[in-house]
Amino acid sequence: MGMKTRRLVVLTLLSCFLSGAISSAALAQKNVSKVLPSITSKAIRYVPPQAGQAATRVGVLRPFTPSLLSPQAAAGQTPASGVPVISAEQVQSAASRSLVSHRKNKKWMTINPRDKAEQLLNQTGNPITALQSLWRLKKYYQNRSFFSFLATAYYKQNFNSLTPHLREFFKKVERTDDYKLQYRVLKRMSFIIKNQDKFRAYFAPNIPKFGMRLRYTKDIARLTPENYSPRSLVLSFERKMNPGQSNASIRHVKVKSRFQVGKTDSYPVYRYNGPLEFMPNLYTFLVNGTHPKNHMTVIFDRDSRSMAIYNEDRSLWLRITPHEYAAADNLHLHLNETRTAQLEGILGRTIEETVNFNLFIPLEKPQALPSHNQQDYLYEMMILRPIRYFRGNAHVTIIERPIF
Repeated sequence: MGMKTRRLVVLTLLSCFLSGAISSAALAQKNVSKVLPSITSKAIRYVPPQAGQAATRVGVLRPFTPSLLSPQAAAGQTPASGVPVISAEQVQSAASRSLVSHRKNKKWMTINPRDKAEQLLNQTGNPITALQSLWRLKKYYQNRSFFSFLATAYYKQNFNSLTPHLREFFKKVERTDDYKLQYRVLKRMSFIIKNQDKFRAYFAPNIPKFGMRLRYTKDIARLTPENYSPRSLVLSFERKMNPGQSNASIRHVKVKSRFQVGKTDSYPVYRYNGPLEFMPNLYTFLVNGTHPKNHMTVIFDRDSRSMAIYNEDRSLWLRITPHEYAAADNLHLHLNETRTAQLEGILGRTIEETVNFNLFIPLEKPQALPSHNQQDYLYEMMILRPIRYFRGNAHVTIIERPIF
């Protein structure tokens, strides 16, 4: 039998022997390039020497496959000097490691970040500790931040309702990607939550716990790590005015309150159904009560199409933004009161703490309403006309700037 014939028989037998090992690695072949980049760029096969010639290496410019193994490599033999040997076992092992690594990374990427944040919060019982753990996990999630999920989970453990306002606050903090800011926000939240029963007992013992929320009283859109104010993240007592809630009131504003227009006409505050031309009269009553000549400050924010109206010491105020007049069948106002008190704090120290009272006052849908451009019309009636009305009042100071 000639040399070429014997070589063909050996190759055939070895091919059958290796078929099982090679097929087990076939599913992972596409991952081999990640482990053996030098092979994928230029695979090497062995060329048997001809008579009187030395062994040579021939570069094959195509992706590596097990079929390119030399007979010597498949048999575990060492070919001529300088030619690398890659066994089928090495290929299978490398491919398996690459596949395991790929599956591990895929597993990390498919974990729900909300679930992971909640899991760590439950395990640690401490939002700061959970936050630090989540910082370390960011690299497994392509640097995705977890802050909003953690802050939301911590909030929901302690409060009944998460407002869109606060949800946007958490997202804004997350987008800054500032670890110090995230830490400061959670630290302030933790302080309020630990002391919320004390605040409620002092400020509003008759308001049920489900009416308590957190609010950030400054402009969220302009929030930065530099201008964040912990004192502006406050406990808020939220109530919606209706006949079934006698404690849904702020100072002189109650569900049965009425305000005067002229000498003879009066209208209800709750579900006001009069002409929108009388909105300045309603605003004045809400802020000043029965003392319409007390000084008021009006902040007009032309860019955001908003307005804020404060009483003389700025402890009572209205804020009318596009949120309040976005839909004609959901017109409403938010009357806010700020209260500050000296409370006994940690280790017996006295601290000054401020809380917010927010009264939701629904209005009736206006009768005279155009069929088109309703929001522009409502902006005119609820913001621009009252501004013009107040300009002629000696007891009102109007300032044009951002309201936050």
